[in-house]
Order: sequence, then structure tokens, then C-alpha cells
Amino acid sequence: MARQLRVELLLIAACFLALLVAGCDEQPLKVGVANWKPQSTGGPIEARPLPSAQQVHSNYQRWLESETAAKVRLYEVVLVHATNQLNYTVNVQRGDTPMGAADFTFVTFEYRDPTNGTYRLEWHRRGRHQPDFLKLDGHPKKVWLQLFGAPEESTNPRLKIVAIEGVESRQVLVAEEGRKAQ
Repeated sequence: MARQLRVELLLIAACFLALLVAGCDEQPLKVGVANWKPQSTGGPIEARPLPSAQQVHSNYQRWLESETAAKVRLYEVVLVHATNQLNYTVNVQRGDTPMGAADFTFVTFEYRDPTNGTYRLEWHRRGRHQPDFLKLDGHPKKVWLQLFGAPEESTNPRLKIVAIEGVESRQVLVAEEGRKAQ
């Protein structure tokens, strides 16, 4: 009887694990949704207009040092015209996770704003995705961006796309404390 119970428990555990692993693969993102903004934890989200490429890092530092509040600090910009999108690449890689190997989709491109300069924009998501919603066409695309990387890392500032107007967001962004001296 004890042996049968152990076998049943092992079968239940194996079924649970199989369901968990199968459920970990990301489903395609829904496009055309009204609620496209991500959630945050630890504080609210504040989005400001994207400054010029040459001033992004210094602007972000001043923003952090201007207050003590914890918040998610994002930049907002409307991307326009396919001719402003350069070197668009999609790369799917397989990587190890605690739940086993998984696919990850990475998109990178340069966005050249005729007035503000050139930015390196990056987007990534677990799973295999067709991120055609990131290709610029005749329709403007409002995006929220999160600065990452060091100023000396590349000639163009690196920003992660964390939200795209009309595209489902599954992210939870973590607030960062302000650094204003008290």
C-alpha cells in the first residue's frame, strides 16, 4: 500500500511538473489591445518625453537625483517612418532556465530621429515570437523605453522597449529609489 501511494504521488508530481513546464512557454502577444501599459511594483510608473540621444544618460541621472520617491522611470516616444528604423534584426536563442531549456526572442534596431539623434532600441521576450509589431510602417507607434547600459558602452544609448501602444504587456516593472540627498 505504501509503495502504491509513492507511485501515485510520483505520477501526480510528474503530471504537475509536465503541466508547469508546458505552461511556461510564452504565448503570442495580443495586438490591438486597449490596455497596453505594464504593471509596476514598489512604486508608480512615470513616463517622460525621450530627450536627445546625447543627453539621455545625464537626463536620467538628474531625474534620479531630483527626488527620493521610488518609481519606475520610463521615456516615451512615438516612432515614425520606416526609413528611421535601421539594422532591424530578430534573433531567437535557446537558453537554460531553472525549468529547463527555453527559447528567447531578441529584437534590436537603431532608431534615427532626425532632430534628436540615434538610439539603440532592444526588445526581448521568452518564447518564439513574430515581433512584426515592432517594424515601422506608415503608422506611428508609441513606446515606453527603459534606459540601460553605461554611457560609454556604445555610441548610441541603449533603451529597452517595455511597452508598445496596442500590444499586450505581461511585464511587471520594478521601481527604483530616487537618489536625492535628504
